Amino acid sequence: MSGENCYNLIDPPDVKLRRTSQELFLHGPRPSLSLFPSVVVNLAASAACCVPLREELFVCLRNGFIHHISWEGQVRADYSIKLSAVPFAHDQLQSKPEYVTYHVAHVVDAVYAPLVGGYCIVLSDGRAALLTSTDSQFHPNSILGVWALHMKDAACTDVNHKFRLLTFGCVNGDVAAYHLDDADGSLVQTFRVALKVQNGPDVVNRVGSVSDIKVLTNGGAFVAVWSSKKSPMSNGADFAGISQLPPTFAVFTPFGTQTEGAQAVSYTSVDWGPEGYHIWLGRSDGLAIFPMARSAALWNPVMDHADHVVLLCSSRVFISPQRDREGVASAPHAVWTTLNSPHEYIASNWPIRYAAVNLNAAKTLVLAGLRGLAHCNLSSGRWKIFGNESHESSLMVTGGVFVWNGMIGVACYDMNSIREQLRFYPINKKLDNRFASTYNLEYRVIMMSLRGDALVTFDVDGRILIYHLRSNSKLENVEKVSTDRVAEVRVGDLVTHPACLVSIHLTKLSLETSASSLFSDVGTVLINVSGRLLTLNPHKSAKDDESDESYQLSQPIMVASFVEKVWHYRAVTEKEPYGVPHLLNALWINCGSRGMRVWLPLISARRGIVTQDTSFISKRIMLPFELDICPIVICSNDCLAVGVESLPFVSYNGSKRSAAVYTLHRNSEVFAHHILRQLLKRNLGVFALEVAAACRQLPHFAHSLELLLHGVLEEEATSSEPIPDPLLPRCVAFIQEFPEFLRTVAHCARKTELALWSSLFSVTGSPNDLFEVGKNQKVGKPTFQQALRLLREALSAGEWGIAKDMVRFTRAIGLEDMETPARTSPPLKTSRRHATSINSVAEADDLVFARFQAGGRITKIRHSHADSRDIYRKDSTGSTKRIARHTSNELSPPSPTQASPIADKMDAILDSHGVYLLENYYVRDLGFFISALNLDISRILSRSSRRHIEDFSLALTRLHSQFGWPYPVANKKLVDQLEKRFGNMRYSQSSASLNGLSFFIGETSNSGSVKSLAQMTQLISWFSIYGYIDWVFLLCVVSRDVVRLRREINADSVRKAGVDAFEHTMFGCQELIRWATQNWLINRTITTILPSSELLGVLFVGDIIVNVNGTPTPATSDFSKAVNSKLPGDVVIEYLRDEMCTYELKQIPPQKAGYEQFEITLIWRSGGTPIGLLIHRDFSKRIVVAMVESGCTASKVVKAGDRLLKVNNKDVADKDLARKVRIHEMSTE
Repeated sequence: MSGENCYNLIDPPDVKLRRTSQELFLHGPRPSLSLFPSVVVNLAASAACCVPLREELFVCLRNGFIHHISWEGQVRADYSIKLSAVPFAHDQLQSKPEYVTYHVAHVVDAVYAPLVGGYCIVLSDGRAALLTSTDSQFHPNSILGVWALHMKDAACTDVNHKFRLLTFGCVNGDVAAYHLDDADGSLVQTFRVALKVQNGPDVVNRVGSVSDIKVLTNGGAFVAVWSSKKSPMSNGADFAGISQLPPTFAVFTPFGTQTEGAQAVSYTSVDWGPEGYHIWLGRSDGLAIFPMARSAALWNPVMDHADHVVLLCSSRVFISPQRDREGVASAPHAVWTTLNSPHEYIASNWPIRYAAVNLNAAKTLVLAGLRGLAHCNLSSGRWKIFGNESHESSLMVTGGVFVWNGMIGVACYDMNSIREQLRFYPINKKLDNRFASTYNLEYRVIMMSLRGDALVTFDVDGRILIYHLRSNSKLENVEKVSTDRVAEVRVGDLVTHPACLVSIHLTKLSLETSASSLFSDVGTVLINVSGRLLTLNPHKSAKDDESDESYQLSQPIMVASFVEKVWHYRAVTEKEPYGVPHLLNALWINCGSRGMRVWLPLISARRGIVTQDTSFISKRIMLPFELDICPIVICSNDCLAVGVESLPFVSYNGSKRSAAVYTLHRNSEVFAHHILRQLLKRNLGVFALEVAAACRQLPHFAHSLELLLHGVLEEEATSSEPIPDPLLPRCVAFIQEFPEFLRTVAHCARKTELALWSSLFSVTGSPNDLFEVGKNQKVGKPTFQQALRLLREALSAGEWGIAKDMVRFTRAIGLEDMETPARTSPPLKTSRRHATSINSVAEADDLVFARFQAGGRITKIRHSHADSRDIYRKDSTGSTKRIARHTSNELSPPSPTQASPIADKMDAILDSHGVYLLENYYVRDLGFFISALNLDISRILSRSSRRHIEDFSLALTRLHSQFGWPYPVANKKLVDQLEKRFGNMRYSQSSASLNGLSFFIGETSNSGSVKSLAQMTQLISWFSIYGYIDWVFLLCVVSRDVVRLRREINADSVRKAGVDAFEHTMFGCQELIRWATQNWLINRTITTILPSSELLGVLFVGDIIVNVNGTPTPATSDFSKAVNSKLPGDVVIEYLRDEMCTYELKQIPPQKAGYEQFEITLIWRSGGTPIGLLIHRDFSKRIVVAMVESGCTASKVVKAGDRLLKVNNKDVADKDLARKVRIHEMSTE
């Protein structure tokens, strides 16, 4: 290694080209390396492989000898091993030894496996063995070889220290793994898997021998590369032809699940980069580096139970969105939050080693690299790193990180104080040791996990320590964490080596409330030791003393073997599970290529009382099942397994192939049908029904039943051997317990081959019989639910005719037509209609509102997919509001002779819809609603459902919009904007009078239609009868009927409605006056423009001034001051203009050759503004258009220079006459 760096960047003299970003500066040296031989050893034969050790090399020669050679080149002849002299056996106890007699046999690959017990070797004849010795120096006389059973075609090997597995690449392309049997010391095959290439069977057929295999340092995965398959020799050639195999490598989990595969020239060797973020691939033409992403839970068990999928790259983090937000995403499987670690941190601490987020909702991300740590607020994307570099460089994370209660917890080693510590940094403070809470430890923590306020750690001394975390009161505005050690468990006898611990979790497996616990609600410690899942449970002696000896652990129990990962809902929270108790209390276990397992509790209502502390074991059953994905997250509530797949995209530029780009996608798989099938297979149908009943609310439950039937049918119908105890009849009988039975059978038949139909219908019955059953089914609950849904949809869309027919039809359904009769006859109640005078009002209302129903609604196309979703309606104002759905089961039947529960529910829906219309100020729709459905007005306007108007300004603008009633100003668009702007305003209580009412209901030239006036008059009568004086007041204000207002609101009406209602109305009047005075723009309307004004031709009469140079102008005087203050200079005027004009253009024969002559008809609504034309008389005394304002209606048909001949068929001779005629015609139109 030279003293110079291989990268030396020098800034150029040009200032503009110099580096300004910190990312362009290299932190830390990049040394230049030169390799050259320093020691040369002469051996009798060439070396086949070499195993580097701490003090020497383990060199295997092709002549069958194995030498121990020091790094200085000295051969230890006394420890040289001759392969033919080593005894080999099938186990380490009773097997008879044998020797290798093949004279050319030698070791082709070897690896040192100290945690397994020796050297793993692969012989040239394809056999594999483990060389063990009672001597630590491996003296030749103490060596015993243990054969790997049934291994005949091994090609290469590596060791997984964490799981204590020996992995072998085979000549036929398979990958196998062996473990040491604890009983006799033999090597037993753990798994043997073949390469799987999705949509590429031709590639699999060309795969040859495994060229190389390498296990990740922490044992979380291994990677293999393959050579091409050799074709048979032909034409007497002395070499074999090689088929064209794309370069292929694959990544596997520790127990053989393939998680990744790629093809790109053949790879000859492979190795992992730092922390497993890159795969280095040796090729015949160079070196390829393949980037990788791994789960954040691989080295940090805290993240095992997170609801999010968190993936780590060397400098980036990918986080999946929350599951409750995936429903609103168009492609949730492809949505990721991508965070790049800050360059100031990762430049000197690359790569990322640990990362964690909040378990329930990802709000904060914390990551740790080579030194120090950094955290990010996910909502703002803001990072925090250490401000003091010495604090960062002295902190080395050893056991992981986590987020807890607004704090960041870390197990670390402080290089300044040379102490192992637990530290807690507050999230809302700067990253600084001054704000940290520190707890000193005796030994280094290498793993930890969290459950609520309980923290469990595992250290290098083989101890499990449980701590209670508490947040202390803030001292000096800094929150501190108090750490109390509450339990210590020594597991040195269970854990072979600290490096063999895969994961550790605190949870509660017992379902008994009286079961003993280690701390608080922690009843069990789950530890995964080299793939063996063990439970540590406390056992309290019968003595009532408080000595330490009275608290002991029960005998450790091995739940499962070959375990890669576990999930348990109770390991996350101390709260009792809700929703699906069977599945939330279940322990989910991933066993790699051996599939998934679930340790399911058999919860039943008839559960007896058992006093043993480990009684939960007898109440659980282990069920195996298979998944097509490699799960990262198990969602127990949803019966859903979530994984990640990497999809390649390759583009071609002609015949040239570009590098593949990989995109991450989350995939998921349901597994409820697997659980049901295993329970039915074990004759546990009662528990299967309980599990299914708990899963009924899942959206994919019907699909799970279909998968259950389809899977059992295909397996048994295609079996070549007779099945003594077929599962299909039990499966069909089970599905018959659910109303989805017929649909499940139909869907299964549709997706099944025709040849299997006979097997299906021989159990379910004839398809003709099933069709008859479906056709003759009585009206059931789903039909009623759809009827209620249709009624809600009709009401929300304003389809009163459909709603009326729905009510009429359902009231004709009696109890004898229901699926099940009512348990007790509902009490009969008399009708609550009022006197004849009120009924006459309703009859008059039929004539008033039904007559204008078609013109009063806005047609809207609606789509609805599920009854559980909210319904939206669009009222007469065009605004969209949410309709709350209400149901009721305690309403009286419509008549004494026909009592139907669905009719009662429909009456409840009608009542709630009427109240909704009134509360949201849709009184015109309320009139149509009551009239069309012939409803009892008293049920909706009764005193029990009375609600005061909360927002008078919103109600006023909504009334104007619903009835199409004009405002006291010309601009209707402005009022619509005000409705949106001030619609959410609320006012405080105050007193007022009716003084100033003329401000609203003064005489204007505009008035509404006769139809709208009749409808408002009818509503005033209704509200007056039932004492709604606030609505009477507003309707009179809108219709500008002062006489009716004084007649309706008097002493009698106030006594009837109550003093509170009257005071509330007076308060609303005062607020309306204040709102109009402050926000109404009637004082800002341009009425006259002087001929000498510079604004002539820019502003027009009727324009409404909003602001000048961004400053509001509430009055004309303010406008003049604002304009004059900027003169001379530029003035920016924001104004509103509503022409409300349409035009018709007709070309007529010209009066003079060379000219075009048109007839323009401008159709104005009453009260419109000028059309934006400036006219003048030219030297020929013709009336010519001088200027047309840009954007006005006239600009679409009139151009400057056009000659004006007639206005409304009246000749014009001069501009004054033209202006008078134009204004007169517009004002009288």
